[in-house]
Amino acid sequence: MSENSNHHSNSSNIDISSSKLEETFKLIDKVIKKYYQLQRPIVRKFRLTIPQYYILERLEKLGKLQFTNLAEVCHSSKSTITSVVDTMEKKGLVIREANPKDRRSVFVKLTDKGMNLYKSIPTNEKLILNCCKNLQPEEIDQLYTLINKLFDSLDSL
Repeated sequence: MSENSNHHSNSSNIDISSSKLEETFKLIDKVIKKYYQLQRPIVRKFRLTIPQYYILERLEKLGKLQFTNLAEVCHSSKSTITSVVDTMEKKGLVIREANPKDRRSVFVKLTDKGMNLYKSIPTNEKLILNCCKNLQPEEIDQLYTLINKLFDSLDSL
């Protein structure tokens, strides 16, 4: 009898953990949507979409990238990145550059216009600091560690 009650207890703990995790995923999704909602008006003033802004940001920080690497650092598919880059290229913000080491590969690179536009957009620092003002530095570190751990466990599936 104690074996059954112990099994039932473990099952209940799993149910509670599973439910709590599901709620956590929903909460993370709500946080991301709220962050985009707050960021969108800033980016829109510069006639950009959020994905275009992130591509500008990644290229400014990392330099020219192959499509595969750009998709990876933007957490998007290569086809999505290709579509966004096509639009940005028409706007004169990026160019495609042949990879001298591999003719099948192409780099995406910021133009001067793209670099100047990126530098004229206010940083997210103020937005981030305002939205996180109730968190202590240790809590931010803990949050980062836990979300990173969650991502790693999902990434290993």
